[in-house]
Amino acid sequence: MSKLTKKDLKAIFTKAKEEGSKFVFVGIEAEGVQETICIPERSFVEKHAFTREVTLTI
Repeated sequence: MSKLTKKDLKAIFTKAKEEGSKFVFVGIEAEGVQETICIPERSFVEKHAFTREVTLTI
C-alpha cells in the first residue's frame, strides 16, 4: 500500500470536483484494519479544507 500525502489528497478532491464526481473512495489501513471510506460530493469542500489542517498518513 502506498502513502498519500496531503498534496495528493487535495489534488484528488480538486479533480473530483472538476469532473463532477459524486464520490471519492479512500482506502486506509490503521492498526492492521483495512477499510474504505466513501466521501460524498457534499463533503468535498470540508475534506479539502481538512487536508490543510492536519498531517495525514494514509
